[in-house]
Amino acid sequence: DADDFLHPLPADNGLGDGLSETHFFGWNIPEENIMGLGLLWHRPNLKVASAGVWAWQGIKHHNLKCEIYDWNEFCTDDVLAGDLHDYRFPNSYHVRTIKPFAEHHVSYADPAHGNSIDVHYEAIMPPIVPAAGKNFEQPMRTRGSVTLRGRTYKVNGMTMRDRNWQQVRPLLPAPGPPISWVSGYFEDDLFFCLTAMDTPSMSPEWKDWAPVKDMADSAALACGWIHRD
Repeated sequence: DADDFLHPLPADNGLGDGLSETHFFGWNIPEENIMGLGLLWHRPNLKVASAGVWAWQGIKHHNLKCEIYDWNEFCTDDVLAGDLHDYRFPNSYHVRTIKPFAEHHVSYADPAHGNSIDVHYEAIMPPIVPAAGKNFEQPMRTRGSVTLRGRTYKVNGMTMRDRNWQQVRPLLPAPGPPISWVSGYFEDDLFFCLTAMDTPSMSPEWKDWAPVKDMADSAALACGWIHRD
């Protein structure tokens, strides 16, 4: 159960400003073309925590066009005094771990703009831990409601929960092509998740970029798994 909470290291860990830990919750309403997420990003060596909520309906060409884009960028990590059991940011983004690896709750309220989120998460299966051992992904059932600019929608679907810890994510741009995190759900018996790039043989826009122009198609999949039955 301890792996569902913060993974502190000694202050002299030597991993620099990029040492990171994250806590991600998504939700979606496919029939309404709505997608949303909440994210905590903790940089323990900087003693800084950032968190917020995004939600959008349809395709948006800029994050500021989203129905919700509310992000607290620089907070001291005192906001995590309750660890991941219970934390709340100034923008009202609030996460509770009711039962590790099994049950969580996410809420948010912005009455001035007619926005709110109230979503309960129940695990469908145990977490999947990739080989590196410093993150997990877990399919979750979502139930609750979301209000976007005064209109309320019912949430009753599935999503993927994600946690990362003790990973170094430098503050400089990554020397690689765009990478995507993709998850899929089919009722309660088939799930998949992958972290991948476009395959060079499909001629993506970056195929002639010097650092990766000789990348093999086999390198496009960074990590992935399938759970069936």
